[in-house]
Amino acid sequence: MIKGMRKMYVYVMFSVLFLGLPFLVTQAAHAGILYATDDNVDAFYTLNTTTGAATSIGSTGQDLSLSGLAYDTSTRTMYVSDVTLESGWGLGTIDLTTGAVTVIGSHVITSDIHGLAYDPISNVLYGSDIDNCSLDTISRATGAATIVGVFGGEGPCDIRCLAFDVATDTIYGMDLTNLYTINKTTGTATVVGPHGIPFGWYIGCEIDSDTGVMYAAGAGSTNLYRINKATGAATVIGPTGLTTISGLASVPTGRPAPTCTYTSLLPTAPTNIGTLSPGLYMGWDPLVLRPFGLEEASGMLTGRLWLPCWQNGNVDIYLVLDAPPYGGKFMLSEFGQWLSFPANIAPWLANTSGELSVPLFSLLKSGILPGTYGLDVIIVPSGTPASTISQIVSGSATASYYKWSFTKTLP
Repeated sequence: MIKGMRKMYVYVMFSVLFLGLPFLVTQAAHAGILYATDDNVDAFYTLNTTTGAATSIGSTGQDLSLSGLAYDTSTRTMYVSDVTLESGWGLGTIDLTTGAVTVIGSHVITSDIHGLAYDPISNVLYGSDIDNCSLDTISRATGAATIVGVFGGEGPCDIRCLAFDVATDTIYGMDLTNLYTINKTTGTATVVGPHGIPFGWYIGCEIDSDTGVMYAAGAGSTNLYRINKATGAATVIGPTGLTTISGLASVPTGRPAPTCTYTSLLPTAPTNIGTLSPGLYMGWDPLVLRPFGLEEASGMLTGRLWLPCWQNGNVDIYLVLDAPPYGGKFMLSEFGQWLSFPANIAPWLANTSGELSVPLFSLLKSGILPGTYGLDVIIVPSGTPASTISQIVSGSATASYYKWSFTKTLP
């Protein structure tokens, strides 16, 4: 459930691009693992993103039909669409270690969800519905599809794959000719440009959330391609050895697996810990926990976040930076977007219960504008509404939460 380390690298890049600070990254980000389904043989693979070569994981044990793939980072679940049922087609999950598919249920209103994409910002699973020429949302509990809106506009009816870009909050889709962006509120598709790949009926596409690189593969070509998201143009990576890839999905790797050395209970009443002097020693009792550490050494400021496992449910974590020298308060979203607060509210990490220990940044102290900075670390039960988060930041909330506030003055 720990979603990963990429956020820390984006945090540092924000410091460079927005604050203009020199920086030191303590660890390099990693590319995700790219998975694929081949509908001709109903099997599950990994693809080498350097060479294109496929490595078999195993049979799905189900009849796949133009199936899309998407990885839900909030639950660490791989979903597959268009699994053949006794009556119709539906959603399933795939075991990453064996390839075995477990059926969830029918898509109900359609027999053709050819593309899947998971949006971690909105926590929504989207599907490309060929029967209704539409963007749909897909229930992960039942498999049922609900139409968001028709592709319309410049979009044809055969957008065969979907991919979500967390860096820009954008859904991309591909048909046999073009790359599109798709409005996730209306479903409207807009042409980006031709990809130039001789695809047949099947297409799989995905954007690696660790690197931002878009990939595509499908029937009519045995190659894996890199896609330019600005123009649509494709560049050959190399042969996969597969002839009918229909789904691609990437699993992030730059993130630690959850551990559970220490545990704490979810908040049952509002708890504002107040202002603490940042320290690197942190206990596991939430009433004395110091989840943020700030260390000064050799002219560098290094920040680290530490939190325990949660025993009685999942939590959402919010980070709010008060930076008056740079114009006010900002909220760091899960995938590194710095959002103006309170106009925008998004969790840094959503729906987690595992232990977390990550370095957030390492910055040259001399490159930071003088002033007093603040950081609020807020823990709430998963699903707490944005309105409550705003109240917690302002100090007026009556709902359950933990909040720790840290300040640092730089001369």
